[in-house]
Amino acid sequence: MRGLEISKCPAKGTTMQFSSIYLLVVGLLFVSNPSLAATDVVACDLFDEPTVSSMIGARIKQHNPNRRKEINKGIPNSDCTFFYERHTVRVNLSEYASNADAAKAYAEAAKTYATPNVTLTTESGLGEKAFWYRIATEQFGFTVLKGNRIVVLRINFKDANTGAGLKERVRPKMQTAVSKL
Repeated sequence: MRGLEISKCPAKGTTMQFSSIYLLVVGLLFVSNPSLAATDVVACDLFDEPTVSSMIGARIKQHNPNRRKEINKGIPNSDCTFFYERHTVRVNLSEYASNADAAKAYAEAAKTYATPNVTLTTESGLGEKAFWYRIATEQFGFTVLKGNRIVVLRINFKDANTGAGLKERVRPKMQTAVSKL
């Protein structure tokens, strides 16, 4: 079996060869070990039912894990939605071609939320940039930029819930989710 010539040994002038099998095994190790190879993360990898239940203080009624990515305006996106009572929690993960493209999209998102009925606070310690938003008493969430990805966590209430303490419960879960990217 022919091998792959890697280098010449300077002392003896011989070459060192690796068989195709050896290279295949090394390649499989990189693919099977997430810490060695890039992972293909989707939104449903970031949050699970127990995590979302603990954030909102309610049992999830319906969740259909989704591993599908869809291309929207040339950008791969994935969504994950959790339903409970009369509320929803939605996670969106967008993956841009470059960090600069993601930073531009993040800045546009922040501008979009800059309206009189939205409370927006910049948050540190979550990715490169992050903000928490609140729209009246019905919608809350984080938008986080990390590298070439943007994660949006949106929590919708369909009643007069004020969201008291919600940010404090959600923030550590968001930190864990962002660390998976």
